[in-house]
Amino acid sequence: MRLLNILLAVALSVALVSCASMSGVGKNPKSKADALFAKGDYQAALNAYNALPAEFLDSAAYRNMSIISLRFGVYDKAVDYLEKSNMYNDTTIKAGLAPLVDNIAQHQMETGLVVEKKSVFDNLLGKQYVDEKLVQRFVDTDDARIVPVYEELTDSKLRTAAFPIYLKNVKGSKTDDELMKICKDALKENPSQLAAQRYIGVSLYKDAEERYKKAMDTYNKNKNTTTYAYLVRDLKRISSTYRDAKTYLNKVYQAKSDDEYVIKALVNINRRLDNEAEAKRLEKKLKK
Repeated sequence: MRLLNILLAVALSVALVSCASMSGVGKNPKSKADALFAKGDYQAALNAYNALPAEFLDSAAYRNMSIISLRFGVYDKAVDYLEKSNMYNDTTIKAGLAPLVDNIAQHQMETGLVVEKKSVFDNLLGKQYVDEKLVQRFVDTDDARIVPVYEELTDSKLRTAAFPIYLKNVKGSKTDDELMKICKDALKENPSQLAAQRYIGVSLYKDAEERYKKAMDTYNKNKNTTTYAYLVRDLKRISSTYRDAKTYLNKVYQAKSDDEYVIKALVNINRRLDNEAEAKRLEKKLKK
């Protein structure tokens, strides 16, 4: 009986091995998906890849999945799969994704994807090239999406070109101290950065005006020898701020003489500094 049991066990083992061989168990689990991809049956191939356990999805599988997604126009998936495959030199994937950057005006729906997955596009097409295309487009269209792009720019020329639109779009999210630092940093890169000069000049002017009015109000409420001495002291300090503002705003005026706000500020600053002749000369510019 024991011998019979042993023989039955051996026979069962042979039968199981035979069935396994016939059913294809032991083959590469993704071979079916690869075969479907090679045949051009892309939807079936994608379904087969997606049905595989994660441990069987190697770089080649993700590369094929990226190409399939490109054929279906599902760019976000194509980028995700490319990132997992790490095959940034693949010519087929590059040809499929490059137009999103090359012709960004025609691919506005995907521009957010390019910004969100910028590191992927940088690896695929080169950071400098992607930066140039995004900056050119966002400057032309005054697009707020320039903010995260600007903050990662390394090329000083591109930063100079992008700065005015960047500054405009971060004013609501930064403190005045932060914005002053941003502008001063911009001037270190390019001393002729007009937007930075204007922001600093206007900020200094507004600060001086606020302090001037406060000092005058305090004195007018209680005029005496002591409060007058304090007024003279305060006005001397405030005059220094007016002069700093004037330095920046004069540069803006010289580059852009039609900025009415800047002209009005300079008129007032010159009057505060007792430069009446200069104030009148600038005032004439407002009447033209």
